[in-house]
Amino acid sequence: MNKKELLESLKDVYEVNIETRPKDPSKSTDGGDYYFNAVYRRVSRFIFEVNYSTSASFNFCNIYGGFQDCENCSEYHEEYEGAVGKFCQADPEKVSLAKLAYLVEQAGQDENKVVLMG
Repeated sequence: MNKKELLESLKDVYEVNIETRPKDPSKSTDGGDYYFNAVYRRVSRFIFEVNYSTSASFNFCNIYGGFQDCENCSEYHEEYEGAVGKFCQADPEKVSLAKLAYLVEQAGQDENKVVLMG
């Protein structure tokens, strides 16, 4: 599929999931070979917001897509609008339609990645 066709196929898509699958699924919880997902949800005509996840049983940030504990993040602090407790204040990453098309194209060239669109 060329870039124009890829952009056209993404025109009416609400969500794109790029999943990286482990080579050894038996190690996908705490064995070092995990599933990783990046879910891109449309927030405007040409912009998608990213949410990350993993199968690992360790602390993982769904905003930045890395292994880290919320307590050690500068974005995790008291909310100022009267809520009790600490909350993540980070803004999800946003990517353009063109960048998403590039990521989908790259994922299509990797045998460990699967692209789902809906």
